[in-house]
Amino acid sequence: MASFFELVETLQGQIDLLSQLLTGDETTTVEINGESRASIQKSISDNFTALQAMVQGRLSYETKSAMDAAGAPPASELAEVWDDPTANNNGLYGFKGGVWVKSNLDTLVQFSANIDSGDAGVIKKLADSYMKDSRRRVPLSPSDLDNNIVHAVVSDGVILGYYDSKGKFHSDHEHDEIKSLEKTMDVLKYQAPLNEQDIVHAIVSDGVILGYYDSKGKFHSDHDHDEFNLINILITGLQEEIDKLKATTKGTNVGYLAHEQDVNGEKQIFVHDTEKYRKLTLTGANWLAPLIHSYNVIRCLSDYSTGDLQPHTLLPSGKIIAEDSVIYQQLVTGQSLSLGSRGYILNPDGEYVFSAPNGIGDLFTNECPDDLKEHCLMLNNGIRHAGTYFVPTKELPNGVLGETVCSSYMISLAYGLQNESNGMLPRLVSAISGIGGVPYDSLKKGTSAYSGALARTNEIAAAAQAKGWKHVVNQIRIIHGESQGVTTEAEYAAILREWVSDYQADISAITNQPNPPVGVLCQMNTQGTANREVPLAQLKAANDNDDIILLGPKYQHPYWDSAHMLAEGYVKTGELEAKAMGFWLAKKKWEPLKPVSCYLNGNVVVIEFNNELTGDLDNIPGPIGNLEFDIEHIKETDDYGFVCTDGTVIVTDVRVGLNGTSVEITFDAPPAPGSKITYALQEGFAQTSNGPRGNLRDNDTRTVSRFDEKYVYNWCVAFSTLIN
Repeated sequence: MASFFELVETLQGQIDLLSQLLTGDETTTVEINGESRASIQKSISDNFTALQAMVQGRLSYETKSAMDAAGAPPASELAEVWDDPTANNNGLYGFKGGVWVKSNLDTLVQFSANIDSGDAGVIKKLADSYMKDSRRRVPLSPSDLDNNIVHAVVSDGVILGYYDSKGKFHSDHEHDEIKSLEKTMDVLKYQAPLNEQDIVHAIVSDGVILGYYDSKGKFHSDHDHDEFNLINILITGLQEEIDKLKATTKGTNVGYLAHEQDVNGEKQIFVHDTEKYRKLTLTGANWLAPLIHSYNVIRCLSDYSTGDLQPHTLLPSGKIIAEDSVIYQQLVTGQSLSLGSRGYILNPDGEYVFSAPNGIGDLFTNECPDDLKEHCLMLNNGIRHAGTYFVPTKELPNGVLGETVCSSYMISLAYGLQNESNGMLPRLVSAISGIGGVPYDSLKKGTSAYSGALARTNEIAAAAQAKGWKHVVNQIRIIHGESQGVTTEAEYAAILREWVSDYQADISAITNQPNPPVGVLCQMNTQGTANREVPLAQLKAANDNDDIILLGPKYQHPYWDSAHMLAEGYVKTGELEAKAMGFWLAKKKWEPLKPVSCYLNGNVVVIEFNNELTGDLDNIPGPIGNLEFDIEHIKETDDYGFVCTDGTVIVTDVRVGLNGTSVEITFDAPPAPGSKITYALQEGFAQTSNGPRGNLRDNDTRTVSRFDEKYVYNWCVAFSTLIN
């Protein structure tokens, strides 16, 4: 087997040959594996000779005397005399023997002239030739007097067919030969729209544009031209290949230049990105052998993910993707929502019905998409169970347990990275170990749920080893809080810190990964009085810890009961997690829509939020676009979910500020000092009726849900903030 460096040398040779194919001129040919290959320029030149003649058109002269005076054509073109007073002088000419000679083969002109003069003999001759000895009668009725018959082909009193005034031939069966002539005649009647400014070559007759080519080589007409379709397909195919092979950046045709360099004992990759020379890679790992691909995607070797050198892809956005030799795991734990309780689809009547006899509803992700079956995986007995080998992910019912967040997370992340990298797919796997209806004490280290999570991790590690893959756990996904009971914000935030830290230590001991997994939370929004502090603690834990991410709330989704979402909520929560984890691959921490300041201005409380209105969407790990009160997706709440703790003041108006990043709440009097504004913390249990929620969201359009093809917006987290 060839060594890596021999393979690189061979690859470089192939790249050199490919470069000759791409950049060679009209005479260049290249020998590849004993075969002679023409450069793209030569292929296009060889195949477009006839077309180019058509594009260039004929020389045009008003009279024959003007043509004769012009002498020999500069490039052996044909010429056409189009308005000579002597009718017989008009027509198609070629230059032969030092003089212009009229062509006897200008059949289109002759055919058109004969039709215009009503030469039924020509029509009959054509009909006899095309129809041979067929004798068919075109069905006619009194109403056919309106058919506008101009030329009829008749034999023995039988109408074989006729032309109307628009030049269309009518018969009771198909005539392929006449169709071809009709198509040619249609060209003469076509007036191309001139609102396009990008006209490079136009075909014109009698002041009428028959069609034209734009600067990209596309032919424009009001009907199909089969003779051009094959050539256009060839152009498109070549252009797609060229686009994939060219290193290009957004807004410029100049690509990266890259090389590796020693920095404090590590190999780092530096690039010139057309604006400046900079270090592209993260410290704490080695990055070697950079190869630049299309759209400045860089492939290299790195020990970043697993501790030993593995192929990685670096995207211009900073995302780092371990390639097929590494599998990323999502480990899920928590209460019944982590298991997918009630995660089924409503029937067409908007009802949620379990079918007899097994009590199973309908799932959304019944199968993994075919193109992801090698990349989105689970253990063979399902996401919630032990297993020994990998199978494509899909959701499996188990009583009230239905759709989970797992499949939608993997599918959304895989497709997102594939689109951004122009083809690279990560390898992903998910596993769940949770228990419904229990507090943290029944899920923490030392419990059966915790031991089960480590067991699933070991099983995935063994299955990966059998495949020759390295194994990394990317995140500890915690979905919990409804059954926590009496707690404070500080107490539950400390629980989350301990929970994530224990898993980070124990998982790293299994996988030997150099970077510990990140904790990922979603806010619990179905609290009662006892655990009202839980959603605030989840926000606090994310604010206080760089390795804990809060995706956002869950009140915006449809619920089955006081605590459990329907399938839509699990799908969209998984898709939001995919967006956040995509940024984490670039070491950019996701931030949910949340307040950054709250102050009093007279009788108006102004709350500023962290949404950005514009910018590079690939580099903004958080809410995007103007704030909006959405009463279409969520039933309108009192004051859109905002409440002041000073019960003596009355809200008179709530609106989004003109800047698009603030909410202004007007009261009949200034709230008392020390008052707070809360959001989505109303008392209540059931999200199916009056549960705690609000109507505030951003306008992020970066993710479209597979569930209903609607945007996965970022809804504001539940919060309580002091008015300053």
